[in-house]
Amino acid sequence: MLAKLYDVIIGRKIHEIKAIIDNLPASKKPQILIFDDGMQNPYFIKDKIIMAIDGLRGFGNEMLLPAGPLRMEISEALDIVDARILIGQDLHKITAKYKSHKFITANIAAISAHDKKQKYFAFASIGNPSKFFSLLASEGYNVMSKKIFPDHYQYKLYDILSLI
Repeated sequence: MLAKLYDVIIGRKIHEIKAIIDNLPASKKPQILIFDDGMQNPYFIKDKIIMAIDGLRGFGNEMLLPAGPLRMEISEALDIVDARILIGQDLHKITAKYKSHKFITANIAAISAHDKKQKYFAFASIGNPSKFFSLLASEGYNVMSKKIFPDHYQYKLYDILSLI
């Protein structure tokens, strides 16, 4: 979606992205870089940090890796970010528990119209695919079948052909 509006650079490691940017002409060098899962990366300086929190999952069991999903203590993370976005219902009462912090609330919705009689095949390679499939169901998509790939899956030609 971003690539429809902006030039997008994709890389697994910060040095890959740096090499791409270093080789761009000055007129194409980006003014803004957005990193997914870059909050704890110590190899680059961040001007702004945005934390997205799933209202359904919250902070999981609130434990650090490997016992839980967190990469740093919640209070430390909340203190270092510039914006905290709570997506969906606040089922874990995060805004009440951490009321000394300001939260932006947001919801996810499908943005394209669809034919409710049309049958759909859905696939995902995201951290919480059930949330994606639930969104499709709540928006009235008639999903007949679905396939889940691992998070951040690197699709191969075979995968694409099998999906088609």
